[in-house]
Amino acid sequence: MSKSDTVIAVLGDEYDDEPIKRTIALLDDLGGRLVECQECLVGSQLVQVQVWDFDGQSLRLEGETYVGLSVEGPDTIIDALTRRLAAAGFSRS
Repeated sequence: MSKSDTVIAVLGDEYDDEPIKRTIALLDDLGGRLVECQECLVGSQLVQVQVWDFDGQSLRLEGETYVGLSVEGPDTIIDALTRRLAAAGFSRS
């Protein structure tokens, strides 16, 4: 995967459980495989990171206090994910 087809999308708030659960379910539905999960508390900030594999392409889902829920990875997967989230009623206002 070249750097040019990697995108980052902010999906919402890091504390909103429903979009987080829906995002994880959709990553699984899209054929992703969770390969790494980390959680770290730095001062007052909690950072949660999941790394997903899509047939050799890596996607990173991250929730960070005061930053939000974001996803970074191949543009085709991010596009499919954000379209499905919007269709389910979860979209960043």
